[in-house]
Amino acid sequence: MLRSRASARRVFICLLATVVLSSAGCATAPEREGGPSSLFVRNAGPTPCELFVDRGYHRTVPAATRLLVRNLPAAPWRLELSCPEPRVRQVVDPRQEKEVAVPGTEAVEDRTALLAVRNSTPFDLDIYLDFVRLGAVPSGADSLFVEVPAGRATLTFAESGGIVRWTQDADLVSNALSTVEAAAPMAVLLVTNDGSEPVEVAVRDRSARLAPNEATRFDGLPAGPAILDIRYPATGQSLRSRVELDPGSENPVRLSGSSGNLSVENRLPEAVTLYLAGQEAARIEPGSSRQILGLAAGNTTLRAQGDSGRTIEQTFLIVPETTEAWILEEGQGQVMVRNHVGETLQLAADGRVMGEMAPLAALRFPLRAGRHVLQARCVLCGHVATFDVDVVGGTLAEVVLGPQPGRLVLRNRTAEMLAFHRNGRPLTRVGPGMTVELAGQPLGRHLVEVLAEDGTLVKREAVEIVPRDQGTAVVDVALTALAVLIRNNTGEPVKVFHELSPEPHEIPAAGEGTARLPGLSGVVRLRGTVTGNRYDRRVAGEPGALVLIELAALSTGAVVENRTAGAVELFLDGTPLASVEAGDSFVKDRIAPGRHRLEARIGEQRIDEVAFQLQGGGWYIWRLSEKLGVLQILNRTSEALAVLLDGASAGTLPAGGMTRIEGLPLRVTTVTARGDGGQLHAFTFTPATGVQAEWTIRSESGGVLVHGLAGTGGTVLVDGIEVARIATDAPDPKPIPLDIGTHVVRVDLPDGTHRVGTVTVSANLYMPFLARGSDPEIELRNRTSDRLLLSVDGLPAGEVAAGATAELLLSGPGSHSVHATSPDGTGSWRLENVPFKAGARFGWTVGE
Repeated sequence: MLRSRASARRVFICLLATVVLSSAGCATAPEREGGPSSLFVRNAGPTPCELFVDRGYHRTVPAATRLLVRNLPAAPWRLELSCPEPRVRQVVDPRQEKEVAVPGTEAVEDRTALLAVRNSTPFDLDIYLDFVRLGAVPSGADSLFVEVPAGRATLTFAESGGIVRWTQDADLVSNALSTVEAAAPMAVLLVTNDGSEPVEVAVRDRSARLAPNEATRFDGLPAGPAILDIRYPATGQSLRSRVELDPGSENPVRLSGSSGNLSVENRLPEAVTLYLAGQEAARIEPGSSRQILGLAAGNTTLRAQGDSGRTIEQTFLIVPETTEAWILEEGQGQVMVRNHVGETLQLAADGRVMGEMAPLAALRFPLRAGRHVLQARCVLCGHVATFDVDVVGGTLAEVVLGPQPGRLVLRNRTAEMLAFHRNGRPLTRVGPGMTVELAGQPLGRHLVEVLAEDGTLVKREAVEIVPRDQGTAVVDVALTALAVLIRNNTGEPVKVFHELSPEPHEIPAAGEGTARLPGLSGVVRLRGTVTGNRYDRRVAGEPGALVLIELAALSTGAVVENRTAGAVELFLDGTPLASVEAGDSFVKDRIAPGRHRLEARIGEQRIDEVAFQLQGGGWYIWRLSEKLGVLQILNRTSEALAVLLDGASAGTLPAGGMTRIEGLPLRVTTVTARGDGGQLHAFTFTPATGVQAEWTIRSESGGVLVHGLAGTGGTVLVDGIEVARIATDAPDPKPIPLDIGTHVVRVDLPDGTHRVGTVTVSANLYMPFLARGSDPEIELRNRTSDRLLLSVDGLPAGEVAAGATAELLLSGPGSHSVHATSPDGTGSWRLENVPFKAGARFGWTVGE
């Protein structure tokens, strides 16, 4: 009804039939229902003909030409050919005929060609020929399109699901192969933070955090439009900016901060009061001005109310660390713009940005009387609409931005209800087997997502909505899904990520799993859970077919996970490999095939070992358990013993009894047992995996006789453990039972001093220890910054902390050797064979 009278004289050839034709990708492929269709049109007439699909213009068929019309919607559909000459009417059943012929006497040239497209970009592309979609080409792949119209053509390359697009002209030769490489021009984006607070920026899949006066450079970005996301962590303010990337420059973007200012000048004959967010912000007398500082970036609405009751309202787009100007004067009018487009719009008046409007929102601002040029730009799709508005002083001009002249057809050929979303917002729901046509759609490039009832993604497609007289965008959802069987021969568990699964699932080592992809091709993304290796595979198949993927290891090696409580030393076939901290993992690749042995040690103690076989590929995973040590204690004494594990109670062991302590950490561990009579037994060892340590406590033991505490009392510690508190009236000497061996004895006296000595206990022998007496003493003062380890005559004598003083009791007069050593061995102080007299007291300061 909108066509000219000249076109009304044309003859329409109507094809009213259900079409089952060859697939869009190849005219010779086996026929199948579903998906876009193709049809040959043979125009032997002297004039071009116009092709309409569902009453919408599709393309023009030149005179004396036979070509393939691609991407026709799936059956059923209505096809019309409008030709000025000849005036004939023809009905064709496309189920039996694959060609529509316009009769005539012209010699018809078969203008079809082969087109090979090579995608050298890092993203998937949709290919358009003269703005008609040919198909998709995955990243790094080649695709062949047959039966395409020959001649000079414009190829449009669009990022699937994105906003990057560019065009290339190509000469397609009839009955020949033409190869076109899709290589997006690359650009650089330089972002500088000139503000006084940190800012986070992100473009495409990359991000950076910039301190004040810091810059970052994003290389290798596709030239053209890009969305720059800006966030100020201090204020939580977020902005989104569309930038055009020029391949010939660095494309600098400077960020100034998260807040801006507003200057208001009052040229009215009355005073006005400014209101911000309903609160009074300032009062301005006639002929004066005020500045409002620290406004948050983004849309800000101010209202100016005069003393006479006159009200003026305007919304400003505040740019960080800039000052917007607002002049209140006579002769101003108001403009109210309402957004009924369905997309977020940025509005500009006479080139000045006035603010952004969400769908169904309104923006009100003053303009001087006269004609102004308004521009509305779609933030996501980039389409710009320009229109004029006449403003009369003192009045309100209302502008409604209504639906755009675009159409979108949604087809659901599945057996379930589907929800369609455009650019992340709900569009409509389409029932099983139904087709919905939406009019008034915003022009430009949009991302349409289709979700099932359970929220899983069924299809994602980028569509180009053009004016109605140029075509109709179609989103067709068919019952096509590719089933993939995955055999995991990598030697490690693998996680599977794919579009039809909201959460990844895991395939165990040497196991099998499945995945489903929308459509008949796609990428199955796989990642090893141990090594982090990627095993991504691109697959394609036919409906109903099962595609098999067999995964092999990218390299050969072993992975060790340390789940013990401390660090362990690893050895491979007896050779030191690495030190692995508690909770960490170690990966050793490039291990030759064959039989190998891994060993874990703590110090000189082997705690676990394992033998494994590598046969040409794969990974061996060894998990060191956190608690595997076992200790069996046999009490062969005549008294009950209280058992302590690292100073904490581990139960009571009766005389002649046996107990087991399980779940010991794989590190150096000390177990002590104290008898009812005060006798102390100690056992230090390193638990090992699969090995049961044994400790037999026997009564053949001696001890130490502590002398010199009569009348004073004191506390006796053996090997750092308190064993007795001696009262002032206790008998002297005091016997302290000990295990056979060498012990460090320390006596703390009431005056704050202490005496330390080393004694060697033999079977059934009690060694004397003089807490006070004529034995020589050494008062050692530690002036270093670290603790010192002490020894007397080659035997350990305890330690002294940094800045502390220790008293060493020597075993009688004569020559003695005393050593003080730092724990790391870097410092050592010695007294070698120094003669000491009875009762002598020797002072030694270390570190000065």
